[in-house]
Amino acid sequence: MKQQKETTMFLEVMGESPTTKILDYLLTFIMYDFTISEISIHANVSRVTTTKIMKKLLKQKIIKKTRKMCAATLYDLNRKDVKVKALEKLFEGLLFC
Repeated sequence: MKQQKETTMFLEVMGESPTTKILDYLLTFIMYDFTISEISIHANVSRVTTTKIMKKLLKQKIIKKTRKMCAATLYDLNRKDVKVKALEKLFEGLLFC
């Protein structure tokens, strides 16, 4: 069962595509890392779609693998990437609108 989530200003501006929902979740909790299952549940995106998007974001170096816990791999935003830095600025700017 997927959680209902309020629309954030980031989603209002960027749209509510599965990719932006995932990025919104990762930007909201930027100091943490998550499994694909956790991201899927909290971003309200199917696990299959989340897996596809995560592969794309990994290839673009927007996210990175941080560690393994048993069989699960954890991911977070690659805060050194220029695209992520720009997203962070936008996200933070929209917090105060």
